[in-house]
Amino acid sequence: MMKEELELMEPDKTPLKIGGVTFLSFLIVGFIPLTIYVWDYLFTFNGDTFWTTCLLTSLGFIMVGWLKSVATQTSRRKEILETLTLGIVAAGVAYFVGDILEKLI
Repeated sequence: MMKEELELMEPDKTPLKIGGVTFLSFLIVGFIPLTIYVWDYLFTFNGDTFWTTCLLTSLGFIMVGWLKSVATQTSRRKEILETLTLGIVAAGVAYFVGDILEKLI
């Protein structure tokens, strides 16, 4: 639909390439929150792992928002704030649900 009706995609991009890029992006951005914990496991991290992870994850959301604005050709500020806000809300909900489940188990 995006390709034929709305003419939003270039015709030279195949669904396999788009799916591959999406999957690779998911893996790369999904690894960001784990980076400090892996570093702390392999070596020693002297800082606060939780807040450093929060900072790196926020930077990841900012990068995703910026790339989204480039892809959709919309306002960079709007896309960055939208992505960052949604990411913070989703991460907060996941954190508190995990905390509640940990107390129940």
